[in-house]
Amino acid sequence: VSSPNGEIATVTLNGKPVGLTPIAAGSQTKKFGLSFTPGASRTIVIEARDRAGQWTRLTIPIAQREAAVSSQFSGRKYAVVIGISKYKFNDGGLRDLEYADADARSIRDFLLRPEGGGFGAKDILYLENQDATLDSVRAGLTRFLPQAGPNDLVFIFLAGHGSPDPYAPQKLYFIMHDTKVADMPHTALAMTELQEIIDRQVRAQRLIVFADTCHSAGLSGRSMSRQLVMENNVINLYAAKLYNETGRAVLTSSDVNEISQESSDWGGGHGVFTWALLEGLNGEGDANHDRSITAGELFDFVTDRVRLSTSFRQNPRALAGLNKDLTLAVVK
Repeated sequence: VSSPNGEIATVTLNGKPVGLTPIAAGSQTKKFGLSFTPGASRTIVIEARDRAGQWTRLTIPIAQREAAVSSQFSGRKYAVVIGISKYKFNDGGLRDLEYADADARSIRDFLLRPEGGGFGAKDILYLENQDATLDSVRAGLTRFLPQAGPNDLVFIFLAGHGSPDPYAPQKLYFIMHDTKVADMPHTALAMTELQEIIDRQVRAQRLIVFADTCHSAGLSGRSMSRQLVMENNVINLYAAKLYNETGRAVLTSSDVNEISQESSDWGGGHGVFTWALLEGLNGEGDANHDRSITAGELFDFVTDRVRLSTSFRQNPRALAGLNKDLTLAVVK
């Protein structure tokens, strides 16, 4: 610790003073050593002040590696996987997708494998296309998610359209198989409703969410204005803000003013986001080669892969929160 303008007055560690030792006689630079057991704390905060009133604060996050989705995790693992490519009502510019259902199937199949955590088949709520109606999704979430206890894990994957209500753009929705664009409040799943379900029904301390919900800009006609894209993609910003505030891990497929792309070029037919997600979970995301893939490693890998694969036209939003060191997969 040093100061160019005055003698060091105090250094505190999480609010408590520590002893200082000059590194040499007459030196204004001092050092200190510490032994610290964090307990429940997630950070170390060191603050230094000199007698001239200047001060500096350094916050150091504590990385506590936990096994989450990996096979070593001792709690029970629950997953909600929803993929909708086919829509019952193609009015109001709502268009079918090509690969959202394939994305969901691939995620489900990965979770069933040992390296994906070996989820039990009965512990995965899987809804695809015509099965993913508003009533079935709502009933499934409210019956299924409360089964997870505090020491368990909840994994949520959503692939499909997401959009604001064209008549009330401040209200954001996940578009279900039977959604009618002209009546979103009664036929689509509101983001606020999902938030309430998670806040009230999920007791698990570990929650991981992947949202690939802005394919083809959601609701659009043949031409698409910049403002429409920005309004549509606020659903990704909302999702990121929601889960980041709860300290849970989330990765969304695109940033504001972008659309999520899908093509047969990626894995034989996937959204680029889910394709990168699967590539990372299957081993390519193991940046430090320790045979486990953490949330932080996966988020970095997916973000880089999607950006490069789309010439930087699509940029996922990665907010790992406090669960950045959770192990999401193990490498064979």
